[in-house]
Amino acid sequence: MWIYNIKLVEHQGIFDGKLEYSQESGMITKITHQKSVSSVIKDNGIDGKGQYLCSGMVDIHVHFRDLNQSHKETLESGMKAAVHGGITTVFDMPNKDPIVDNVEILNKLNNKASKISEIDIFNYMLVNKTSVSQLVKEDNPSKFWKVVFGGTTNVESENYDIITEFSKLVKDTTFLAIHAEDSDLIKENLKRFYPTYDNHDIIRSKEVEIKSVERSLQSINKSNNKAITYHFAHITTESALEHLLNNKRENLSWEVTPHHLFLNTKNVIKLKEKGFVNPPLRDKISQESLLKNYLENKIPIIATDHAPHTLEEKVNYSLSGFPNLDTVIPVMVTNNIPLWLLVETYSYNPSKLMNLSDRGEISVGKLADLILIDPKNELTVKSELIQSKAKWSPWDGEKLKGWVSKTWKRGKIVFER
Repeated sequence: MWIYNIKLVEHQGIFDGKLEYSQESGMITKITHQKSVSSVIKDNGIDGKGQYLCSGMVDIHVHFRDLNQSHKETLESGMKAAVHGGITTVFDMPNKDPIVDNVEILNKLNNKASKISEIDIFNYMLVNKTSVSQLVKEDNPSKFWKVVFGGTTNVESENYDIITEFSKLVKDTTFLAIHAEDSDLIKENLKRFYPTYDNHDIIRSKEVEIKSVERSLQSINKSNNKAITYHFAHITTESALEHLLNNKRENLSWEVTPHHLFLNTKNVIKLKEKGFVNPPLRDKISQESLLKNYLENKIPIIATDHAPHTLEEKVNYSLSGFPNLDTVIPVMVTNNIPLWLLVETYSYNPSKLMNLSDRGEISVGKLADLILIDPKNELTVKSELIQSKAKWSPWDGEKLKGWVSKTWKRGKIVFER
C-alpha cells in the first residue's frame, strides 16, 4: 500500500515523496523522494493531502492505571487516547493499585497488554524492598524499572541507597527511570506551608528536585553498573539539567514533559486544583529556560507523564497529574516546535533508548508505525475531543493546531479523523 502526496519527516530532514508499506508484514518496504505519482498508485493508494508523515511516537512515561483504578483509565481507554494522539508505543508506570512490584502482577498486566494490537504496551516494575528481594532470589523479571523519591502515594522507594543495592543485583541490560524529588525536604516544607495549589511549587520547590538529582547521581556513581541506563523523569529546573549534562556517564538520560515546557505558575491561577502535578509547574523564567534548553537539543526525550484522574478527583482531592496523550502533538506544533525535533525526541531517541531497533524512524525495514499530522487543522480542546477517560485537559478551551489525522500500527489504520 502506498501513501502519496506527503511530506516525509525523516531523521535526516523533511522531504516531499511517497512511502509504501506491506499490510501483511506490517513493515515499510519502499520510500521515494519523487513527487510524481502513477495512476496505479493514485487508484490504490492513500492520498496524504500534503500532510506530514512521521514515525509513530514512543512515550516512555505513561500511567494507564487499570486494575483497581479502572475508573481513571484502562489499557483500552489509554490506547484510544494514544492512537488519537499519534502514539504507537507506550511504557506504563508501576504506580498502580496494586503496585507492580512482583512478578504475578507484572505477568497479569503483560497478558492484558498482549491482547491490545493497536499499540505496544511495555510495563515497568517498581524498585522497593519487595521487588529487590525477588531479584536476590531469581533472574531479572523485567527490563524496565522505576524508582520513586518524593512520591505522593504508597509507591515511594525507601531511600537513595536502594539505587546502589538494585544496581549491584542487575546483570542484564536494564532501564531504570527515576522520579527525583527529595522526601525529606518536602516533609520540612510541609511543616511551614499548608498544601494548596498556589504554593505547591514552594512545597515541592526547585531545591527538592535539585537535591534529589544530586543524591541519586551519588548512588548511581557508587554502583558503576554499565548494564543499566539511568533515566531521570520530568526534569523541570536548569540546575538539575546542568548536573545531568555535566555528568559524563554514557548510560544517563533524561526527559521533559510538554506541560513543563509550555505551562508555568501563572497557568496554575487559572487551573486551580487541576494544576496540581508532580513535579510542579515552575515560574515563567524556569519554564522558558527549560524550553530554550530543549530547542538547543540538550534534552533528548519528550514524555507526557500522562496521569489521568477524573475531574471530580482533581477538584475535590487535589490529586497530582495531567492527562496528556490526546494533545501532546498539537501542543508541540502550536508552540512552533520543529517537526524534525519532535520526531527526534519523541520517536527516534526513545526507540534507541529502549532498544527498540524496529521502530522510531521512517526507513525501509522498520515497522509501519506511522502517523499523518495536519498542520492546518485547528481544534478547540474540550471534553468530547479527549479520548482518555479523564475527559479534561490542562489545555481545555485552547485552540490547538497540528492534530493527527491518521495513525497506523504495523501497517493497519487504527485511528482516522
